[in-house]
This record gives sequence, structure tokens and C-alpha cells, in this order.
Amino acid sequence: MSTVSRPPDGLSSATALKIRVPRQPRGTIARPELEAKLHSPVVNPPDGPSPVVLVTGAAGAGKTTLVSGWAARRPPGEGIAWVTLDAADDVTTLWNALLAAVGRAGVHPRPGSIAQLNGPRPGEVGSFVAEIAESLAECSCPLWLVLDEIEHLTDPDAVRSLELFLRWVREPVRIVLVGRSDPPIALHRQRLDGRLVEVRGRDLALSEVHAVELLADYGIRLDEGDLRLLLGRTEGWAAGVRLAALALESSEDPHRHLVDFAGDDRAVADFLVGEVLASQAEDVREFLLQTSICDAVCPSLATQLTGRDDAGAVLDELARRNALTVELGGHNGWFRYHLLFGSYLRAELERRSPKEKRELHRAAAAWFEEHGDPARALEHSEAAGDITRLVILTRRHGLGALLAGRAADLGRITTAVPPDGHVEPAVALLGCAVALDRGQTDEADRRLAQVPAGGLDPADDALRAAVVLWRARLAGDHDKELAALEDTVAGRSGDRDLDMLALAERGMSRSWSGRLDEAESDLNEALARARADGRDHLALPCLAHLAALASARGDLIEAARRAEDTISSATSRGWSRSAGCSWAYLARGLSAYQSLDDDQARPDAVMALELTEHGADPTTRWAAASLELATRLLVTDDRHAVAAEAGKLWAEGGAAHVAPAFVAYAAPAHFRMCMQVGERDHARRIVDITRQRLGDVGEVRLLEASLAVTRGRGQERRPRLREVLDGRIRCVTPTALVSAWLLEAVLADVVGDRAAAQRCVAEALTIAMPIRGLRSFAEGGQPVRDLLATGAGRFGRAEAFAAQIRDALHPGPSPAATLLTVREREVLAELPSMRTAGEIAEGMFVSTNTVKTHMRSIYHKLGVPHRRGAVGEARRQGLI
Repeated sequence: MSTVSRPPDGLSSATALKIRVPRQPRGTIARPELEAKLHSPVVNPPDGPSPVVLVTGAAGAGKTTLVSGWAARRPPGEGIAWVTLDAADDVTTLWNALLAAVGRAGVHPRPGSIAQLNGPRPGEVGSFVAEIAESLAECSCPLWLVLDEIEHLTDPDAVRSLELFLRWVREPVRIVLVGRSDPPIALHRQRLDGRLVEVRGRDLALSEVHAVELLADYGIRLDEGDLRLLLGRTEGWAAGVRLAALALESSEDPHRHLVDFAGDDRAVADFLVGEVLASQAEDVREFLLQTSICDAVCPSLATQLTGRDDAGAVLDELARRNALTVELGGHNGWFRYHLLFGSYLRAELERRSPKEKRELHRAAAAWFEEHGDPARALEHSEAAGDITRLVILTRRHGLGALLAGRAADLGRITTAVPPDGHVEPAVALLGCAVALDRGQTDEADRRLAQVPAGGLDPADDALRAAVVLWRARLAGDHDKELAALEDTVAGRSGDRDLDMLALAERGMSRSWSGRLDEAESDLNEALARARADGRDHLALPCLAHLAALASARGDLIEAARRAEDTISSATSRGWSRSAGCSWAYLARGLSAYQSLDDDQARPDAVMALELTEHGADPTTRWAAASLELATRLLVTDDRHAVAAEAGKLWAEGGAAHVAPAFVAYAAPAHFRMCMQVGERDHARRIVDITRQRLGDVGEVRLLEASLAVTRGRGQERRPRLREVLDGRIRCVTPTALVSAWLLEAVLADVVGDRAAAQRCVAEALTIAMPIRGLRSFAEGGQPVRDLLATGAGRFGRAEAFAAQIRDALHPGPSPAATLLTVREREVLAELPSMRTAGEIAEGMFVSTNTVKTHMRSIYHKLGVPHRRGAVGEARRQGLI
């Protein structure tokens, strides 16, 4: 006959297990920020009411692990009385276990006597709790009472006894309640009095730092991308991260395992079934399966899927009980399931009945269409395999979903429609538009080939014309397609989405054809409609191209303002690195370059060029490359390599399909770049190509005169240059006209006509001032600087602007480098990087203006005009 050994203090084995502090599992990490929160009630006044700590979260969130680890690290002299509850506990077993735990804690003056007390009898709960509360006040040191799995406390007498205890117990006793959901007791008094400390599921979620530490305990090290993938899949859920770590220990391909890691992973599924679903009633489990087909559900949608009128109450209860269900808020009360939980439920539904799953998707599609969300209706129709409905929805709503930014979803949907054989023209054209949005021109051409060129109804004909123009614009040769669009009802068909797409495409194409007024009208109209209808994805390129138009007109200040608006709007929607933003960075970078703000111009140019890799027209690609080269020259030591790349950019014929304004902006900068390193052949080629592309314009006359000056024949070119200055030959850009006046000023000064030279400088200032065109003055070299200095005080209304230029070109004497402050040295150390002033400010936890102030001070103290000069001088002096 076997016997059961009893603990040495006479407790039953069951009670001994209930009051044992749980052991720490493998992979446990310290959470000092949360442990500090648990300990915060020590600020409570002596002899005051006891504070309460409430720790709640879903199964596997790490609640018990957190509190047990914290308990193990309590300093000597503090007592821990731990009780783990279960569903069978009544008032007697609750208090028997609690008193036994207090006896073991070792801080009560009479531990033996209190451990031998029995729980209350019926009708004596109040007097019993009062006696216990009074007795525990005798503790000489802090006593922490921890009640784990508090959600099991359901016995009415037990609930009432704990409520009374929390009301009457006083310091030095402190209570910690741990569970999956809030206990069925009133805690509003503690919350109102500031005596309730709450740690919720969002606090328990693991960060990247926590995940790295946990994985290290399993000998696993992930790169940054895989770590983010893991946290994205698990949402920081501790059990999910730990289960993934166990699997990764034996995985030969960690990345592939993480890509495939989902709720149907065997270990994850076992945990979810045992810890989450097992505690749910059968009808609730069915509810979870049926509603899991949606990323998020509201009561009305859940009723449509389940037929339950009490769907809202079920969702509320699931969220309250932390059953891996999160309330999203909003006036309709939306909820979603944890990603792993949702993927498990969907896999289980598919295993049980694929037909039922398709029917549920069909029901969801109907609900979303009825409630004005066609994009999700399309998704669920595709998941249901309902091709007929999918075609109807695609024709009715697909274009709007694309223009609203749902291209990723539509890409899956359009491939679900048979790609061969008979395809509805609207569906094939939508597939083409999705491919163009992604920069997939081959796929776009395949889709476009499915649509006949004739025999279409007016709406499909207009849509085809708009898509064909989009494709032609990306190729850079769109005049014929633009004319074809203008012959259709595009822009006036009555279909708002089709019309705004047509207006946007027509505006962008007209802008590159030099029809700037018409382009601006089209883009403004498309932008207004897009904003009114929530078509943010279309509004973005409209905004960016309006910034480009301002640049093309020479209004660099307006271009920068519009670019800022575009980037701000895109950033707020997570689209700041989309191809549609390339012109925003280009316009802002060009404005910064012309105003000598090299710290802004360089990163903008690099970003613009990077974004053109995702699908851009020739003007955008070429303009981005030309600005990147111009700004790279400011920071490189290998000017010959940059000039060689500039020569290739022009030699490859890329300027053939580039909008005239941006050829005009690039030509002078690249010409000077080549001349500075002695590449005269490259420079002459730039002059020739500019003449071929733009004709006899001011930029060409300027470059010809500049070339003549280098051969000592500048005076011969002055008559042709004067035709530019008197307006007979137009300049495409205002910056070229500024440079032309400055070149004439230098040539006049060479022959001793100082008065004429000063008048020319004054004209240049007048033109440059509205656009902050400082670059031409810097490129004019010492002769222009001398003319600015000798003319000081004589430039009238442009005097203040002239002073700004002089300050920018002559920062003043260089004080000793030892005058740099500590903060300035910190900023100086950042200058060799490619980080912008704003990014440096974020890293130093100061404002962008503060960093820019430090930078100006550094330039002044080192006697340099710009960032590149500061880096060079600092390196020369050994400061960095």
C-alpha cells in the first residue's frame, strides 16, 4: 500500500502546491521597468489602506512569470504569501490556503497561530475577515499577498470575503492580484484613491530588446529583419516568442521557419487549444471559428456570420477575459483576434469544412459591400472563390480601391480572375493599373494585351486610354497616347474614380510636355476630387507633381512648400518611401540645393534617386540622377568620378525624353562640374545636347558664353548674352537668368565698367531673392563675391538678401577650435554621416532648430561656409 508524504509543516499536499511560488521557466527575462511598477505602492503612507496591484493578460502573456520572478527578488525582510487559485476554491479553501501562505512568509509575529486558523464558517465571513485584517496589521515588515489565477474566484462568499478584506486591510500588507481577466470584485475605490497599480497585456508584450534576451537563452540570434518578423507574427506575446524559440533551436532555416510560423504550428496549436479554447463553451468556440475569417469584426458583422443576436456581448466578454481578443474601439465596437490565434482558427475552420469557410467569406463580402467597404468585399469574394461576384465588384469598386491605396489586395484579386481566355475589359485594365502601380511593366503589358483596342463601351474606352497613357508616360514617349485620351470621355465620363485617374494622368503627361497651365489645372482638379473621395493614393502623386510643376515654373519656394505637404501627408500614411514621393523629395532637394542648404539637398537627392527604382518615368529618373550627382560633388573627394558619371548621363541620350525645365536646371550644374575637372569634351557635349533638346534658349547662351570665358574670349559672347538679359531670348529657369546677369557683371567689371557691373549684380539679386537662389552667387567665385562686397549698401530693396549671401559665402574669421562647446563637438561628430539635421536632432533628443544653430556656430568657428567644409577642416585639425 502506497502512502503520500506530507510537507514538514503539516500542510496537505494540495495546499502546499497552492502556496508554492511557481518556478521560473526557461527563457525568463528580467523586466525591471515592470517590477518597479509592481513595487510602486511602497509610497503609500504608513498605516494607510493597503494598495492593490492588478496584473492581467492573456494566457501565455507572462503574468505569473513576471510576478514570480519579482517575488524571488524581493529584499530580505519582506514576506511573500503566494496562493494559486483554481475553479474549485470556495471561501474556506481560499482562506485556509491564504493563512498557510502567511504562516510560511515569516513576517507575522505569531506565524504558527495564524497558520492553524481555519477558514470562516457560513454567516461569519465579516467577523472572520475583520479579525484577519487586524492580525496582519501586526506584521513588522512588508507582507505581499499574491493571488494568482484570480479569474477562478467565483464562489460568492469567497468574492465577498476578498472585497471586505481589500476594504479593511492596512499597511504593511500589500495585495497583488494576477489573472487573465479582472476579478469579479469592485476595485473602483482603490482606483479613485490612487491605490490601484495596473499592469495590462500591452505592458507585458515583449519589445525587440526583450525578445533578443529571451532568444539568447536558447542560443538563437536573429538578424534585424527576422527579429521584426517574429515580433510581427507574435505581437510580442511571450508564449508565442518562447514557442518559436523552441522550434528555432532545431531549425536549419530560421528565416523560412519564421515566414511559415503561424497558429497551425503544432506547439502553438496545442497551447491555444489547452489554454484558450478549452475554457470556452462549445457555442463560443463555434463563434470564434466563424468570425475568424475577418481581420476584424464588429457586432453587426459577427451577427451576419454567426446568426447570433448577442454577438456584441460575446465579443465584449472575450475581450474582458483576455481570450486573445482585442477591442479596437470606434463607434461600432470593432474587435480582432491575436494574429496567431486568428491563423489557428482559420486553419481549423479550413480543416473542418472548406465549404463552410467559403460560405462565410461570401457572407462577409455581402456585409462589407452593403456597408460601403468595397475593398474588403473584394477580398472576401476572392477568398470565397466567387468569380462572378468578384468580376461585378471589381468593375464597380476596383479602381476606387486602387486609388485609395489597396493595390496589394487588388493584386491578389486580379490574379484570381482567369488571366487567359475571355476577361472582362474593366478587370484586365484594373490588373494592368495594379501592375503599373507596382512598377511591373511586363505584367502590365500582358494584361493590356487582353483588352481589344476597339469595340469598347465609352467608360471602358476611357479607362483603357488612361491606362495606356500611364504606361506610355513611364516609357517617356506619350504624345500620341495623350492625344488619344483627349479624344475620349475620360475626365467627364461621370465615373468619379475613372475621371480623377484620367485627370491625374493627363496632368502629369501635360507637365512633361511643357503644357504647364493645362497640367496644373488637371492636377488641381484631380487632387480636389481625390481628397473629397478619400483616394489618398492618387492624391499623393498629384501633390508631388504640383511640386514638380512649381519647380518647372521656377518658383522654388512654392515647390519646397508643396513638397513638404506631400512628404508630411505620405509620412502620416506610411507611404514616405513610395515611388509617388520621388518628385516631392526632388522638388525639396532642388530648392535646398539652389539655396545652399546642402544638409537638406543631399539626403533628399539620395532618397529621390532610391525611390525611382520602384517605377518612374524618364524625367523623374533623369532629374533624380542629375540632382544626386550635383549634391554628391559637394561631399566627395573624387570629383573626376562624379564628372565622368555626369558625362555618361548626358551621353546615353537619357535627356531625349526629359521635361525641358529639368534639362535646363541640370545643364549649368553639370557643365560646371565637368569644367572644374578639365573634362571639356563632356562640357561641350552638354552644351550641344541642351541646344538640341531646348533650342536657342538662355541656358544655351549662358553655357556658350561660359565656355568662351575659359578660352579668354568672353567679351566676344557678350552681345549674344545681352539678348538673354533684355528678354529677346528666354531662359527656361530663373536660376539661369541669375547666372547670366552675374556673368555679364563679371565681364563688365573686367573691362573696368564697375557701374554696369553693379547694376547687373542688382538685377541678379532682384531675380534670385524671391526664390532664394544663392547657388549662382556661390558658383560665380571670387569675382562675384568681390562685387557683392564693394556694392554693399547700394542694392536697395535687395540689400538684406545681399547681406545674407555675403554671410553664406563669408562666414567670418575662424576662432580657435577650442572654442567649440561640448554640444557643438557632439554635433560635429555627426557631420560626416549622411544623417539630416532632423535625424541628428532625434538622436540627441533636441529640436532640429537647435542642431541647425549648433551647425551654424561650428561653421563660423571653423571658418567654413558649409557642412563639407566643416568636415574637412575638422579632420585637418584632428577634431574628428
